[in-house]
Amino acid sequence: MYFYIAAFFFLIIGSLSALLTYKEPKLCSKLSAIFISAASVITIVPSLQVLFYGAPLVFSLPWHVPFGEFSLQLDPLSAVFSLIISIISITVTWYGKEYLKPWFGKKNIGIVWFFLQILIMSLFLIILAKNSLLFFVAWEIMSVTSFFLITFEDEKPEVQKGGLNYLIATQLSSLFLLPLFLLSDASSFFLIPGALSILFLLSFVGFGTKAGFVPFHIWLPDAYASAPSYISALLSS
Repeated sequence: MYFYIAAFFFLIIGSLSALLTYKEPKLCSKLSAIFISAASVITIVPSLQVLFYGAPLVFSLPWHVPFGEFSLQLDPLSAVFSLIISIISITVTWYGKEYLKPWFGKKNIGIVWFFLQILIMSLFLIILAKNSLLFFVAWEIMSVTSFFLITFEDEKPEVQKGGLNYLIATQLSSLFLLPLFLLSDASSFFLIPGALSILFLLSFVGFGTKAGFVPFHIWLPDAYASAPSYISALLSS
C-alpha cells in the first residue's frame, strides 16, 4: 500500500506545483502531466500484485474521528478498478495537455491541473476506502472537483447550465448516501422491519443519481457535453 501513499504524495505535490506555476502554462501542464503519470504508473504495481496473488493489502493510521480509522484496503475487485483509473488517468492527462494549449494565457490553466490531480486522488481513495466516512469524504471531493473541471468554459451559458445540473445531482446523491452510511454503521437499525429495503432504496438513489441510472439521468447529457472532452472521458469511464 505504500505505493499508493507515494502516489498520493506525487498528486499533492503536483497539484501544489500547478498552482505555483500557473503563470507559465506550458511548464505547468508538463509538470502536472509528469506527476499524474508517475502516480498512476506506481499504482499499477500493487494492483497487479493483488490480482496475481489474491492477498489484500491493508494500510491503517489512527484517525480521531467517528466511524473508525484512516484505513485503506486493496482487494482483487478494487485492484481492477485501480488499473482502470491508472490507465485512463495517463491517457486523458496527455490528451488534456494538448487540449489546453489554445487557452494558454487566456485562462488559469494551473487551477485546472490542480482540480484534476485532486480528482484522480479522490478516485483512488473511493475504491480503497475501508470505512464509510473516508469513502464519503472522497466521494464529496470527487463531486466538487468534477464540477470545477466540467465548468472550465464557464463563459458559455450551456456550460453553466450543465455544471449546475451536475452539482445538484451530486449533492442529491450525497443527501441519500450520508444516511445510508450512518444507518449501516448502526447495528440497532437492522432490528427494524424492512431495514434492508430502506438501505437498498438509499443506495439505489444515491449511487444511481451519480451514475446516471434511469430515471435519475436527466442531468447527465448536459453535464458531460459541457465538459472538456478529456474530462468527460475520465468521468464516464
